[in-house]
Amino acid sequence: MAPSFLENIFAQSQAVAQAFVSAAPTREFVVAVLVPEKEYLLRRLAEAESAPIESYLALN
Repeated sequence: MAPSFLENIFAQSQAVAQAFVSAAPTREFVVAVLVPEKEYLLRRLAEAESAPIESYLALN
């Protein structure tokens, strides 16, 4: 499977700001580094905790 295929799948998520996938043909595994979309995740956390979003955005 091509790393770019997985990168595109990850990039479709609102929770992911950046994705990097590496796969070497000599290895049996794939490595992915994902950078979260901070504001999206903070909004979801606020919703889950029934807290005002401002309390989480102040953490910037």
